[in-house]
Amino acid sequence: MSADVDVSQAMLAKWATSALPASVPGGIAADDLVKPDTRPWARILCKQGPKRNEYTSGKEYIDYRDVTIEIYGVGKAAIGAIVDLAAALFDDQPLTIPGVPVLRVEPLGHVIDKEQKKRQGDDFRAARMRWCVWTQRRQA
Repeated sequence: MSADVDVSQAMLAKWATSALPASVPGGIAADDLVKPDTRPWARILCKQGPKRNEYTSGKEYIDYRDVTIEIYGVGKAAIGAIVDLAAALFDDQPLTIPGVPVLRVEPLGHVIDKEQKKRQGDDFRAARMRWCVWTQRRQA
């Protein structure tokens, strides 16, 4: 399984066992084409970085994954409350990936902005939360 997939799945599994599913009735998806009618809703993106992988002289290395969770909904206070829940759940908290040691879930910043496309007078907001997930891996 790729590092992007197992880190995303671990974040989604932890999300599912928290208060976030009740707070985000539109759900969370790993597909940016999914835009549910129910708000608020979220999506998760995972990619290499923001640091380069660190290789040791042996077969192990530290892999860094840049994880972004975007939350979309109406109202700065409502979205802010969801951001607070997610920050408490993930910021420097343990994450479980079977067979892969997770060294750290480093917060990289959380921002709430007005969305460019205002919808019929709604106070439509987008929160972008970023983490760097450090894992220890073995070269093949």
